[in-house]
Amino acid sequence: MSNAVLSPVAPATPPVLPHPLPGERLLTPADQVARRPLVSWAEELGERVGGARAQADAGFDVAACGEVIRCGNNAGLIHTHCGRLSEAEAICEAQMEWLRRQAARTGHPELVALVVQPWINVGRLRGMTGSPAVALAHFRQVHACTPHAASTVGADTIAGGAWALTGSSDEELDRFGRTVLVVDSLRVLLAARRFAEILDFEFRGVAGTGRRLALFLAEAECVALGRLGRVDEALARVQAYRGDARAWDRVVAHLRWAELLVMAGEPDGARPVLDALMQLSRRVTLPREPDVAILLIIHQIVKLSFALGPSPEALTLAEELLAAARRAEDEVLTIDLLRLLSQHGGAKHRAELDRLLDTTGYIRSRRRGDPAPDLRAVGRLFERIMAALS
Repeated sequence: MSNAVLSPVAPATPPVLPHPLPGERLLTPADQVARRPLVSWAEELGERVGGARAQADAGFDVAACGEVIRCGNNAGLIHTHCGRLSEAEAICEAQMEWLRRQAARTGHPELVALVVQPWINVGRLRGMTGSPAVALAHFRQVHACTPHAASTVGADTIAGGAWALTGSSDEELDRFGRTVLVVDSLRVLLAARRFAEILDFEFRGVAGTGRRLALFLAEAECVALGRLGRVDEALARVQAYRGDARAWDRVVAHLRWAELLVMAGEPDGARPVLDALMQLSRRVTLPREPDVAILLIIHQIVKLSFALGPSPEALTLAEELLAAARRAEDEVLTIDLLRLLSQHGGAKHRAELDRLLDTTGYIRSRRRGDPAPDLRAVGRLFERIMAALS
C-alpha cells in the first residue's frame, strides 16, 4: 500500500458517481451484527424470548433478565430494518417498563441498570426520525453514568452499586460510556449531514482519551471537511490520520484518501490507491464466518473502484466478497453486491437478485413501488416480544 504524500489539490468537478463522496457511513471497524434474512431471524427470536421470560419469572435470575432484554434489542433492530420505527420504539419503552416492574417484584432495584441499552436505542431512533439533538442528549446521559454514584437515565435513577449487576468493571463502564457518546453521536451527526457540528464536536477531549475513539473522530472529520468542500484540509487531515492508523483502520484511512482525490477531480491519483487496497483485500483469507465490519470496508473499496471503471481485479474481488457475504448471511450486503455485479455484466446473478428483491424485508433494499413481502413472522415477533414484556 503506497504511503506517498500527494500534494494538496484544488477542488475540481468530480466524475459523476452513484453516491456523494466522501461516504457518510463510518467505516472504522466496530461490532456489526450481520443483517440476516428477517423472517428466519424473527422466528428464532420469537422462540427464544418466551423461555427467557419464564426463567426470569421463576426467581431473581439476572442472566434470564438480560436475555429478555437482548431479545428485545434484536427485535427492535429487526423492526427498524423493516422501517417499522414506531414498533421499534414501543419495544424499547416496554423493555424499560418491564425492568422497573421486575426490580420492584424481586426487591432488586439494581435491575434498573439494564435500561441503558434500550435508552440508547431510543436515542438512535430519535436520530433516525429527525431529532439529532434529542439523540445526543440520550448519549450524554449514558456517558455521565458513574459506577459509585447515582446516575439518571431517562426516567430512571440507577444507584452506583447497581452497575456490578452488569458484570462490567469501572474501567469497562467508563469505556462503554465514552464509546456511546463519541461513536453514536458521530453517526447521528453524519446521517443528519450536520458536518459543521462534527468539526466543532463538543466531545473532542473525550475522544482523545483513547486511540480507538480518536480514529472514529478523525474519520468523521475527514468526511465532514470533504462534504463541506474543504478538500485541501480534508486531505491534510486524512494524511495525518492514516499515519496513526493500524491494520484495517489504515485501510479505511487510505480509502477516505482515494474518495477525496476523486472528489477533488483527481481520479488518476485515486486509482493506484484503490488498486493497492484491492490487492490487500484479496490477500485476506476470509474465515467461514467473516467479520461483517471488514466486509463493509471492502464493499466500499469495490464500489469506488467500479465507479471509476471496473477492472478485472475489481470484478474478481466483488465475486469473492459476494461469497463471503453469503457465508455471513448478510442479506443487505448480498443484495448490494448482486446489484453491482448485475449492472456490470453479471447476468448470472440476476435470478438470485430478483428473488431476494421480491422477498427481502429490509426497507433500504426493497425496490420502490414493489408490494411488501410476507412479513407476518415479524408481526408475530412483535406480539411475542410485547407479551413477554407485559
